Amino acid sequence: IPMHFPLAIGLARTIEEFSIPTIARHHDFWWERDRYNKSQMFPFFEKWFPPKLEKMTHTVINSLAQKSLFEKTAIEAPVISDTFDFENESQGILDSYAKHFRNDFGLTENDIVFLQATRIVPRKRIELSIELISKLNIQSAVLVVSGTEGDEQKGYFKKLQSLAKEKNIRCKFIGERVNSQRKIVGGKRIYNLWDCYLNCDFVTYPTEMEGFGNQFVETMYFEKPIILTPYPVYDADIKPLGFEVIEMGEKITDEVAGKVNELIANESKRKEMVERNFEIAKTNFSYRVVENKINGILRSY
Repeated sequence: IPMHFPLAIGLARTIEEFSIPTIARHHDFWWERDRYNKSQMFPFFEKWFPPKLEKMTHTVINSLAQKSLFEKTAIEAPVISDTFDFENESQGILDSYAKHFRNDFGLTENDIVFLQATRIVPRKRIELSIELISKLNIQSAVLVVSGTEGDEQKGYFKKLQSLAKEKNIRCKFIGERVNSQRKIVGGKRIYNLWDCYLNCDFVTYPTEMEGFGNQFVETMYFEKPIILTPYPVYDADIKPLGFEVIEMGEKITDEVAGKVNELIANESKRKEMVERNFEIAKTNFSYRVVENKINGILRSY
């Protein structure tokens, strides 16, 4: 995306002049954004975003982007999707710090915690998670939203708060106490995102659009059942791998609520589901998979 013209040109010229082997990983392209499609700078964009250089290998995060890049530029790019360190099991252990999580947020061991591990922005469609909790009609069900309000649309957070109150569900917005690093601030524990996963029972992911799906991959690592709305990249790259998930539409049906309630009541089925999902994810989204792909690119130089 052409956010910094001088930097982009400077990098490209430096790579070309000194023949520096380079791997570029692209998440978005300028032709996917309306504001750039209205620009008069198309020749400039086409030359530099991305540049076609002998020593530069372009990679993308999903097969839809791979196809789009080739159609637009004739550049062939391997897919390197979102990944996680599946070989490292230590992050999946509930340690002494993480064990304080439920008590700190007024949750009990008997509560059924549904985690929405996203920012609070409209395209994450958190209102569907609220509707789901309401539809379940279980007093012990709690929605925990770990993200903070984004800058895409002000007022969305307040709408969610009002909806949760209207639906009379338990909903906790804890983003102010979730950080990349654990720490104590003002006598209160600040948790990282992994602590949130460790202390939840289900993950809700009713997103409208994703480049790939970090939350999906993280959920597979932490072995939690996921309830999601299918989005284009999920349909193209994730669903065909055979994960077992609960899919929902833009309206929460009795069928979806029934499937969730069935999983709540059947611990052995949950365990079988998440363990199988973990193995599928490890096979496709582990650091080792990425390492092999990158080594293949490096050998080509």
